[in-house]
Amino acid sequence: MGTQWFVEPLDMRTNEIIAQALAKKCRADEVDFCLWDDEGKEHQVYMVDFPFINFLRKSRITHNLNYRIFDRTGIRGIARNSRRFLGKKKKPKLKKGEK
Repeated sequence: MGTQWFVEPLDMRTNEIIAQALAKKCRADEVDFCLWDDEGKEHQVYMVDFPFINFLRKSRITHNLNYRIFDRTGIRGIARNSRRFLGKKKKPKLKKGEK
């Protein structure tokens, strides 16, 4: 099995918007449940697909959404906070002699 994606709403408004969007999709696999991350912390999350992650990323600013994204490989893999979706780009590495 490939990567599984999860979203954790961080406020009530975001939770309502995500729940409504998932209800419109009528997807049975996107359920609300507890997930433990790689640091042993518990999170209330929805299991979603990657297109839904892209929808959230595009809607984050316009709808003022506040959430965390987690991923794991396989059913029993370790869940990790997907920091790569924070929108921050890595600084390019400079070659010797460059500033």
